[in-house]
Amino acid sequence: MRPTRLHRPATRLGVVVTTLAALLVITAPGARAAVGNDDIVGRADVVGVFPAFKHNEWLGTHVSRDKVLPYPDPEVCSTPSEATGRSGRWYGTGFGLSDMEETFNAYLVEFSNARTAKAILRGARTYVTACAQHWAGLAATVRPAKLPRLGDQRVAFRTVLAYASGPQETTTVVVRVRKRVLVMRIMQPTTVPARKLAQISRIAVRKMR
Repeated sequence: MRPTRLHRPATRLGVVVTTLAALLVITAPGARAAVGNDDIVGRADVVGVFPAFKHNEWLGTHVSRDKVLPYPDPEVCSTPSEATGRSGRWYGTGFGLSDMEETFNAYLVEFSNARTAKAILRGARTYVTACAQHWAGLAATVRPAKLPRLGDQRVAFRTVLAYASGPQETTTVVVRVRKRVLVMRIMQPTTVPARKLAQISRIAVRKMR
């Protein structure tokens, strides 16, 4: 008898089984890497769709780690609520700059389960109707915006604030892909065209996967 001939195939089979098991763990649904810088839109993406941002000094190239997602909440129409996920990124100009005519901010957060992500999208959809007319320090109007079929769930709307100097409009996009939720807010001097909104949304959703 030559037992070594019997043991060698068994050893090789064990290695193959172990390797396959490791690959299955790595590629199993839900076993995804944390949100990274490449998963969110950057300066080149924004400027490619909105050339006016090329000269915006507040739109840099830095992407920040941020796992807190500000999302539209129908229970609190005047200000976003926040949800903390497992990992996330933020890119944009920031807010609170009253002298600016345009801002762009994108948040991408991955949650520990799809249930939380789905709840945020349900709330965003309700927000559009529940907060159609509300007070946010001044009169605010919300109306739905068109968006192509993207991700697993999606919502888009435009918010108009009635300043004495004239209306200010911000367009918001909320998209879910599995456990990840993207929120983008774009403010420009004029209404963001539907074509441009669809374009930047497609780019963002393609990257967030």
